[in-house]
Amino acid sequence: MSEAKMFVNMDSATKKIKVIINAATRLNIMKEISVPRIVVVGTESTGKTSLINRIVNKDFLPSGAGIVTKMPIKIGLIHTPLNDPEREKSGQHGDWATINKESKFYTDFNEVSNRLREIMNEKAGKGVRDAEITVNIYSENAVNLTLVDLPGLVTNETKGQPHDIPKQIEDMVTKYISDPNTIILCVLPANYAKSNWPAEKLAKKVDPNGERTLGALTHIDSMVTGTNANEILADKDIIKLGMVGIRNRNQTQLDRISIDQIETLEKNYFKSDYSEYAHECGIKFLRERLNELLEDKVEKNIPTLMKELEKKQRTIKTELDKLGVKEDIRSDDCKKKLRNIIIEFNEEYKEHTYDGSATIGNNNELPCTKIRNMFYKDFERMLPTDHERKLMGKEVKTMIENSNGLNNLSPHKAFNILCEEETKRYCEPSVECARYVQHELLNGINTCTGDVKHMFKKYPQIKKKFHQIIKELLDSYFQESEKLIKIYIESLASYSIHRYAFPENVLKTESPTPPEGKQPASVFGLTVNNQPAPVSGLTVNNQPTPVSGLTVNNQPAPVSGLTVNNQPASIFGLTVNNQPASIFGLTVNNQQKLVSDNVHRTK
Repeated sequence: MSEAKMFVNMDSATKKIKVIINAATRLNIMKEISVPRIVVVGTESTGKTSLINRIVNKDFLPSGAGIVTKMPIKIGLIHTPLNDPEREKSGQHGDWATINKESKFYTDFNEVSNRLREIMNEKAGKGVRDAEITVNIYSENAVNLTLVDLPGLVTNETKGQPHDIPKQIEDMVTKYISDPNTIILCVLPANYAKSNWPAEKLAKKVDPNGERTLGALTHIDSMVTGTNANEILADKDIIKLGMVGIRNRNQTQLDRISIDQIETLEKNYFKSDYSEYAHECGIKFLRERLNELLEDKVEKNIPTLMKELEKKQRTIKTELDKLGVKEDIRSDDCKKKLRNIIIEFNEEYKEHTYDGSATIGNNNELPCTKIRNMFYKDFERMLPTDHERKLMGKEVKTMIENSNGLNNLSPHKAFNILCEEETKRYCEPSVECARYVQHELLNGINTCTGDVKHMFKKYPQIKKKFHQIIKELLDSYFQESEKLIKIYIESLASYSIHRYAFPENVLKTESPTPPEGKQPASVFGLTVNNQPAPVSGLTVNNQPTPVSGLTVNNQPAPVSGLTVNNQPASIFGLTVNNQPASIFGLTVNNQQKLVSDNVHRTK
């Protein structure tokens, strides 16, 4: 029997579903309405996956021992005639499948099986996960139908699985079959006692009257010798809508017998062993029964579904009215129009805030111009340069002397503290600069001209929505930028680079009166009259004096890199004896060195 003949009886119901799905898709409300579908449930290793493969007429679902189906698999069968535009778009002539939003077209359905197994192992590991995988199958002989395959119910976890995996699966299955528009296809093994049918018990919890539950009796050919399934097939009390006997391929037949071949074997089997029920057994009858139930469900729910669609349509029309859309346009046109507005706005907004735009007759500065001026002109003027405000007078000298403790050599503690305080003053203007940029980026909406300006005037609520979205984005970006600026300034303040000095003449302290016969000397702001400068104010008859009495080869020894006797000397970068030197703008030997020289180079 051809696939077309097998599926022809399902066309009537699925055409109606297709109309509803297409309408819901155009209105973008598919997640908000309940469309009739078939959900397949059963315990582990009952032939559930094999049954779905046969309904779809493709071997595409992974199978094996243990829990193989670890996530819900939503299977969409899509009727695709040879002249369907979808074929031209995909470039496919035969049947093909897609998985989730992947761009790949699968023509080998073994690859589909492998990819599904890979996704489930990656996302669910050894457990299960309630996140749908969508598989769409396109075929000339398919009908528009939705099936959902769920993990098989289990009673105990196995090694490496979560201890509560039985409950996880039960909760997942319950959620899917609780929808009153769902037809429950309950897969039950004939070689198990009825008391060991947890799937049937779970179905009765959500469908106590059995109005939407159909049974599929599998493993009917694996029953104990001397027993049969006649009683089960005849008993309507077990499953009110009936029980359909199914003979699937066993593990040894999977590689040897095709789906088409097993249908012939199945038909002969029921004629031979269950002649009384043969007309109500087999995959062909199951498809017909599912179609009948699905069509009935659609017929009963069409009025309700249409009301939902009309209600959603009215809601969308109200929203369009609020956005200022006055034309009577279809949903597809609305999307196209809005997409064009977004594209045009995006291009002009980018020009006005980043790329720049040379428009004749526009005498106003664009946001990008204002932002550039802020970066290269205004921001520099905003930075503090009055460092002498805190670095003048006796307070600094006292701070230095207090930081000495009992040591003769002045430590760098005072220097670091002063550097840290002055560096932190750059934080506020930096944040203000970021805030200004945020303001100008938001103002970019108001600078739009031409078609965008016309569209904003025509659809004022769209402009308002754009403003709201961009403001929310810029607010979040500014908060993150402010945080990064503060972290950066704090990092700079926590580490002082001593080679950089502050402006000249920042420190103007009085030199101490030297003893008679001595020359005035100074460290940290003390003057040096063409003589090497001692540390901690020590002077010895105009000669260099070592610190802590250290001498090397009868010559004064450097401390912290200090060299004397007409050679460059430095403490924290200080050089003396006719060489430029500076600490906080210190002048030595009539030479000057400014911090600004370095500041401009390091912005």
